[in-house]
Amino acid sequence: MFHPIRVGKINKNQVLSIEMSSLYLNRTNFLSKPYRGTILFFFGLTFLLLASCDFNNQEKSNTFLMETQMNMAVDTLLQACWNNKELHKLEMVMTENASRRVNNIIVANDRKEIAANIAVFIGGFPDLFISISNLHLSDNYAFYNWTFAATNTGVFGEFPATGKKVKVNGMSRIIFNEEGKIIEEDVSYNELDLLQQLGYTLNPPNFE
Repeated sequence: MFHPIRVGKINKNQVLSIEMSSLYLNRTNFLSKPYRGTILFFFGLTFLLLASCDFNNQEKSNTFLMETQMNMAVDTLLQACWNNKELHKLEMVMTENASRRVNNIIVANDRKEIAANIAVFIGGFPDLFISISNLHLSDNYAFYNWTFAATNTGVFGEFPATGKKVKVNGMSRIIFNEEGKIIEEDVSYNELDLLQQLGYTLNPPNFE
């Protein structure tokens, strides 16, 4: 039922005019009862679709930004820190409490220990070069294969220089935080293969 709205003081002619105009609009309005539900549903659906598109675009933008940061972190870790021996740049791509696992054994519990661990390889293989392939990013993870090529001209941990060339393949999994910095590095490779290329052998135990 139509109820006219009166604001301030108006005369009887104005009231009649407002009521007649409102009644006409009420009868001819496209939002009258037979169409009101359909029209409101249409506008509601349109709003939801637009909101969904905006959300999806924002999500794609965030994903692209995150993947860009992850790519840059992997590149800095390998090219700058390993290949160019610029260990101070670890601070750019790793959190202070980042950890490093090698063959499922924790070898470093923070960024300083990671730098020290990398320094062992740099000391034993000054010309080392790491190349990667099959880089795959998923959520906050990075997976890739790598090849380590170098010449053992320095002391490698407890082992003296052998002058031998080595080439070792492996894979890494890196976990990132929400800011795109590395919080964990998990490395897998055949350590026995590396030592055998350096000239070391695996002798069976003597049971006598």
